[in-house]
Parts: sequence; C-alpha cells; structure tokens
Amino acid sequence: MGAHGSENVIRALEKLLATAKQGKHGYLVGLMVGLDQQPYGFWGGSIPLEAMAAFQLRDLSTMLDGIAANKSPPPRDENVPYDRVFYNMPVSPMSFDFTNWLIDAEMTRRIAGAPSPLKVAFWAGRDGKTTGLEQDPYRAKMFEHVVKPLLGLIGAVEDETAVDGHCKMFFSSRDIIARFNEGHEVPKFNAPPDKLKAMKARFPRAPVTLTLRESQTFPFRNSNHEAWLKFGHYLKAKGETVVFVRDTAKAMEGVDDFQICPEASLDLHWRMALYETAKMNIFVANGPASLGLFSDCPWLMFLKPEDDDYEYPPNTPKFWREQIGVEMGSGQFPWCRHDQQVVWQPDTYENLKQAWHAVQDKQVLKTA
Repeated sequence: MGAHGSENVIRALEKLLATAKQGKHGYLVGLMVGLDQQPYGFWGGSIPLEAMAAFQLRDLSTMLDGIAANKSPPPRDENVPYDRVFYNMPVSPMSFDFTNWLIDAEMTRRIAGAPSPLKVAFWAGRDGKTTGLEQDPYRAKMFEHVVKPLLGLIGAVEDETAVDGHCKMFFSSRDIIARFNEGHEVPKFNAPPDKLKAMKARFPRAPVTLTLRESQTFPFRNSNHEAWLKFGHYLKAKGETVVFVRDTAKAMEGVDDFQICPEASLDLHWRMALYETAKMNIFVANGPASLGLFSDCPWLMFLKPEDDDYEYPPNTPKFWREQIGVEMGSGQFPWCRHDQQVVWQPDTYENLKQAWHAVQDKQVLKTA
C-alpha cells in the first residue's frame, strides 16, 4: 500500500538503480515529495561532480517550472455562465473521482440557474496536447470507459468550446454535502432509457448485484473473494437472483455457477442500468460504488475504519472528515435512505449477511 503515485516513484527508482549499476555516473541528487509529508532530499557521490550536479539541477528546476506552467490554465472571466466547465486533464484524476467533480459541477449549474445541459471541455494544457493519456494506458482506459461515459448519466455533454468556463480542482464530496445541508438537491445519475429497459427485460426478477474489486493496484482494497462467494451462495439458497459484476479485466470469467454480467463490467451505461434494475447492490469501497451514491439505487458499501496514521489516507477518519464530509465509523451521506449506506466493517461473510438482514428487516417494517 502507499500514497497515490508511489508505484510510479518506485518504478522510477528501480529504473534509476539499473542505470546507476552501469557505473557511468558518479553523482546523484534527487527529491521526493508527498502530501502531508516532509520533502525527502538525497544526494551523494564524487565530490568534484557537485558543481555539475548543481548546474544540472537548476536546469531541471527550470524545466519543471515550464511543465507546471503548461498545466496551469490562464486567467479567465469568472462571469462565464456555470453551464460551461472544463476538466484539467494534465493534473486531474482519471478515475471514478470524476463523479464527485461532475456532480459538483452540475449542482453548481442548477444553483446558479445556468441553462442546461452542462457543457464539459477536457482541457489538455496550454500546448493543447498534454493529457497524460499517451504515457499511461490506465489513465487512457479510465478516460474512455469511465470519465467520458459519466457525462451521459447526468445529462451533460462534451463541448470543447467550454474551455473558457469554470474549473474546480476538488474531487471529493465535502462541498456536495455542505450544499445539500443548505437545502439544495443532489443531482442523480440515470442509465439511458433503452439500456434500462433491456436490463429489466433480462432480469424480470430484481437481482442482488455483488460487485467485486479485483485490481492489481492497491490489492489490499480488493474484495474478500471467499466471503463474497459464500455470501452469494447464501443469497441464492434464499431464493435471490445473484449477479456478480467483475472487474473489467475479468469481465468474461465466470464465478462458480452464478450469473455474471460482462456488459456491466465493460460498459458504464450498462453497469448503471444493472444497478438501477437491482434489488440491492453491494460493494467494497471502490469506484463503482459512487454510481450508487449519486443515484436512487439501493446499495451497501463495506469499509473498515482505520486509524489516522494508516498508510492509505482515504481509509482514515481524517480524510473522511476533511475531504468527504462524513464522520468515519458512524456517519452516513445525508441524502441516503436506509437501503443506501456505508457499512463500517470489513467485508467478512458474517458482516455481509448481517448487513443484508438489517436492511431487509427495515424494509419489512416499512411496508408492514
């Protein structure tokens, strides 16, 4: 586990070490930085090379200044209507974090009374070609299969002329919660009508979806596969229609004798249609859970609270309090119903089963 970007740092250092082992360089100087961390500088080698290293370091600093300037948007007119926004691709995440940014932008548009639809430009730096997509296949995949498709779920459109618009560099839900508490409605994602109709025809009896996280990135965040499999069999024995939704890389791979939905693993709009069709959608803390958070779908998301000194900040009380706006371990997103909640526990079989029955019991009381 580690901070965002730590894997890239390790790869860079491994490449640096391989080069150093060639024995052609006699001096090393470097700097590592991280959020909420003291910078870590390192240097050493042949003393006669220190002056050359300092000279090269100044050149490197000038180059980094130029890179940063290219990724910083020029000043703009703040009176532009709030239906025009742009996403700063060079420095912004290409992930489901875009859901918070998009919901915030649509919420701002509605509060400001700007016309619909929300128009979104994807800004590629002052040079018009700095996206980071070419150098990082994962970012490119997330851009095409998550970021851009999310626009259609909220009624937004891509419009390259909106680069003159607003850009808020914040990617969590804190401000959305604050505005909701002030009395403003939270926008909701909705699947395209044709896909929703097709999914309901495919599952005339509302299924329970079990969305697995099975990524090689931060594997400690992955689903407890054995527990989810056992829970799936438990639900199936109770007469529920169970559908496993696998990670994109395993979309076509089966899970025992359960139904899977490869379309939902591969296409965001089909995924949203499946979640809207479901009786319940169950997640660990991962990106797809945000589709439940900003929708009318029933959902449960399992997350074990950690201490503030935990190595992965998004699993800490401080992060949830300051960035998300929810008190970890006890709080909930304020617009959510009893069948839409964070379960502050690890995803063990017993916890999955207990949370399931807690929701079902409340539903029985509600309809009695």
